[in-house]
Amino acid sequence: MKTLIFSLLFSFASVGAHAEVMPQQMHEILFGNNLIVHVKITNHTDHNYTIRIEEIFRDHQIGIKLGDYIKIKKKFNIQTSSERVSSAMIASRASGVAFLVKTENGWYMRNFMIDNDEKMCRLYFSGCEIKGSVAQMKTQFEEYFKEFELVKNGEIRGKRKAKELKKADLKELALLQYTRMYVVGYDKSIYEKLPCFEKADR
Repeated sequence: MKTLIFSLLFSFASVGAHAEVMPQQMHEILFGNNLIVHVKITNHTDHNYTIRIEEIFRDHQIGIKLGDYIKIKKKFNIQTSSERVSSAMIASRASGVAFLVKTENGWYMRNFMIDNDEKMCRLYFSGCEIKGSVAQMKTQFEEYFKEFELVKNGEIRGKRKAKELKKADLKELALLQYTRMYVVGYDKSIYEKLPCFEKADR
């Protein structure tokens, strides 16, 4: 069964009174933010850096627009981006997929998945790297948030049962989430649709 289990590679800061870094599941990463956007770092000072919104993948009650700028503080604590965005990324003005949360103290970055190159961006969850253009990523996010919802106690629920997935025409992001939900008894052909399967120990 180890072939089918991928270790979670991300640990995220809890938004609480204590500076603890807690591992989160894939759906907690995707649902636990106000914005999922493609951004470009455009400027920085000793105390903050600025990102420009180039595409909006998910806007949860914020009302952000393309071309808007967001300033993020550089501070080494759990409410800011410093653990997710390195000085090298800022200095090189990297672009990528940003997971942002807005608090009364301002914006902070939950995660920043930098682009592979100028024309391709990436997502990285549970040992899988999903690559594509910004337009392709937007389609993946749209499908994901139509396919899943959060229910009681922060649990995730999908529209499809495990037995329906073999015939389902789903893109990688949604399919990966289903494999996180239904691990036991999976048909091997489901995993072969994912880019990380061929890298796993067989």
